Amino acid sequence: MSWNNPLLTLILLAASAILSVPLTAQDYLNVSVRDSLTGESLPFANVQAAGRLLTTADGDGYFTLSDPLPDSIYISYVGYRRLVTATSTLGRGRRNEIRMAADADLPTVEVTLPADGYGPTAGVLTPSVTDLVRIPAVLGEVDLLKSLTLLPGISGGTEGTAALNIRGGNPNQTDLLVDGNRVYNINHVGGFLSAVPAFGTKSVTVYKGGVPGQYGGRLSGVVDIVLREGRRDQLAKTFTLGLGTAQAGLEGPVGSKGSFLVNGRYSYPTILYNLANSSVYRRNEKGDHQTVGMHDFVGKYGHQFGDHKLTLSALISGDDGYEQDDNDNRITSDDYRWGNKSFSLSHQYRTGRGGVWNTALQYLRYRYSFDARQYPRERPGIPTSTVQEALSSGLNDFSVKSEFSQPIGRILDLTTGIQLTRHVFRADVHNVYRFDTEEREYTRRIDQDTLEVAAYATADLRLLQDRLNLMVALRGSGLGGALPTALEPRLRVSYNVLPEVYLNASLDRHYQYIHQLTPEITLYPNELYLLSDERLPAERSDQVAGGIGGLHGSLQWSVEAFRKRLDNLARIRPGEEREENFIVQFPGNIIGSGEGRVKGLEFYVKRDAERFSYSLAYTLSKSERRYAEINEGDWFPFTFDRRHDLSATVSKALGEKWRANASFIYQTGYSFTVPIYTTAFFDVFGEYIGTRLTPLHLLNVSATKTWRGRKRDNRYHSLTFSIYNVYNRPNAYSAEIVPTSIWVVDPVTGSASEAASLKVVTLSLLPIVPGINYTVTIR
Repeated sequence: MSWNNPLLTLILLAASAILSVPLTAQDYLNVSVRDSLTGESLPFANVQAAGRLLTTADGDGYFTLSDPLPDSIYISYVGYRRLVTATSTLGRGRRNEIRMAADADLPTVEVTLPADGYGPTAGVLTPSVTDLVRIPAVLGEVDLLKSLTLLPGISGGTEGTAALNIRGGNPNQTDLLVDGNRVYNINHVGGFLSAVPAFGTKSVTVYKGGVPGQYGGRLSGVVDIVLREGRRDQLAKTFTLGLGTAQAGLEGPVGSKGSFLVNGRYSYPTILYNLANSSVYRRNEKGDHQTVGMHDFVGKYGHQFGDHKLTLSALISGDDGYEQDDNDNRITSDDYRWGNKSFSLSHQYRTGRGGVWNTALQYLRYRYSFDARQYPRERPGIPTSTVQEALSSGLNDFSVKSEFSQPIGRILDLTTGIQLTRHVFRADVHNVYRFDTEEREYTRRIDQDTLEVAAYATADLRLLQDRLNLMVALRGSGLGGALPTALEPRLRVSYNVLPEVYLNASLDRHYQYIHQLTPEITLYPNELYLLSDERLPAERSDQVAGGIGGLHGSLQWSVEAFRKRLDNLARIRPGEEREENFIVQFPGNIIGSGEGRVKGLEFYVKRDAERFSYSLAYTLSKSERRYAEINEGDWFPFTFDRRHDLSATVSKALGEKWRANASFIYQTGYSFTVPIYTTAFFDVFGEYIGTRLTPLHLLNVSATKTWRGRKRDNRYHSLTFSIYNVYNRPNAYSAEIVPTSIWVVDPVTGSASEAASLKVVTLSLLPIVPGINYTVTIR
């Protein structure tokens, strides 16, 4: 071990500071904030005294105060009645529990985070789950991840995907965590839904900049989703039926110390189509057919015994489908399947001095398979040929993480930790070509197995009577089991120049050891994951950001500028992006040493009130890439460069039972390359990535009625009517270059000749889609 390593030195200093604090357990006041009915913890509740913010509860609803203590404190939380309590009624050196009552009698606890949950900064967003679930989606469904694309600096991929691109990055550069465990693919087929159901979600935190040291491994940002613990007061059942999905949830207590929550969802968007065409379909023989099935499951169990807490959580999601196309000459079929299985077991111990020790074991399995076949129709005298192309890829991540946090007085919180992750990646190709009596077979397998190591330290300081909030972090990471050598400094600062106006800035460096290679924009996750090596070193990003914002009662606003630099990017060579079996040409079709640059300006205004709320977000940005082997080494627009990204939401209560919601999205179309003319033997291309699809824009509306049963007052009902894409805009998700020909008549000779040409054909997915969704909760 090298004592000259600055990261290890910082961790040792932090640990020494924590262990040398002279205060005893009796000098600390430890409090847990929970919902008065359900017992669910309330994360990030504000604790104040004499008009000054003392501290904010952590993600589990805990906070710690040390001497000198005020005579009384009051605790506030969005959607709950403010609570005042005398500190003399709380016991020193033991865990105290404070219960807060909600303002309204809700069927289930709706955890909503205050806008300043992490201190005022535009780089860290804590949107309330209540606001996210109100945003209209397809068929009246609730989709938290798609709702996040209405925030500044966050955009979706294309129509037909649930991807999240943060500040000019691609979806693979966004770190999506569910209860601390990474999820690699969040899409259901066609972008109909994301793979994270809203039921059971406690909180969502988005880091666009100023990322704490405990997060790492991705370049552009973090989306941290925490599941609820389940009700502790009684058993509650929830059932939802819509035009596209059905789901059921169950939560409740387990003895006096535990609780659980489970929810399952299944989607059947093609069932009516298949019933109407079942008489003319026979697999691999005749008829057109399409079957799509999507499923999700989330579950969580928690048990509290004294100062120890044990938690087990799981996320399972997947797609399976079959598509058959019957034309005059042959039958083609695509059989596909993919999904995530994520499990996490964590142990938490809270010391008497306010320290928290978290240890977690995590496992993730992701699989994708695609089987394409062609069956020719037999015709007399014509040889037959059969094609089968099978691609499968997958990964297993085994991770262990240990982290210790300790408050030191009222101004400093220290966090140190280590994380080890074993990555096991594989990909297989098996192609069989039969031409009459001749058969050719091709098999290819790629295997990778290595260890990723990370250690980190984060210090959060509150200075100048809480007017200055400072986060300083250092993370070290490495691949192959060696000591972490790649250093990732992080900084976030916020300063209140006026009581309701703040300045903020952030600095970030990130390393990513996983390259995701995707052949084209497609409905299927036809990708290859590669671990960094000497040929394709770890990707790196550096970002600086700064801005101004304010909090004026229910009104929140911010303006922030950012600039980002990316290095060591990898991609598939141009001209080979549309090869479904691109692994056959690997590694010759992969190029690295790419660069990226992004700059942008974000504007955000939000009014958050129960009766009427609205938001307006606009991002002006430019994202470019450069490779020595492409476009003569010049910069070109990134595929998902969204020059203009505008979104707006409105939510209005109509009486006591009805609420109307609307959202509007406008995004610049994505870039691609088209030929400028064609010959009999080759195409001639113009500017690389020099053409854009038409802009994406759509309006979605919904109306929801909620009421409590009269005869059975333990039942709570919700009925939603929605219209997706109100004015039926054909938003393109992909473009194809289609060869055409026309006959040209010479005006002098009168002779006719055939002239070849090309035209761009765009493909769109979702027209105007009405939806109905009914939910009942029984408790």
